[in-house]
Amino acid sequence: MGLTQALADAITRQEGFFPGSVSYQANNPGNIMDMAYYKQTGKFRVQTYATLEDGRAALEKLIDNYIAAGHTLTSFFAKYAPSGHGDNNVNTYVNNVASWLSIPTDVPLAQISQQVGEGVGVTDLPVGDPMAPAVSTSSAGGVNLPLLALMGAAGAAIWWWLGD
Repeated sequence: MGLTQALADAITRQEGFFPGSVSYQANNPGNIMDMAYYKQTGKFRVQTYATLEDGRAALEKLIDNYIAAGHTLTSFFAKYAPSGHGDNNVNTYVNNVASWLSIPTDVPLAQISQQVGEGVGVTDLPVGDPMAPAVSTSSAGGVNLPLLALMGAAGAAIWWWLGD
């Protein structure tokens, strides 16, 4: 599994995507905000997608954009789920995802993605905290996170393009 897919799984987990949740009902595992609605009303709501596949594709495209822009895990989540927006806490988000994927928080994601592309599994990368809990891996070395995890902080929002 590549970094984009592993990050999408971790975000889905952190966002609290499960049957009955707002993100589940909207086919939006990343809780991506409807920015057209925000620009019209000044209010936030979760974007609705026709299918779960469409919502997952939107999340992966957004992650790829962040990777291409040179973000680290920390700068990624500072924009993706900024503290003070709803219940978001960037440090909690960063620490959880870094722990689940065993990736450093201060290395550009493009560099990590390149290492994964060269055959290094996500969990084989150096970690900032050697005491981070291990995650299960597939035989290919990628992260095997359940799509419908029953934990995480619900209500985080994406508003990365505000002010850009």
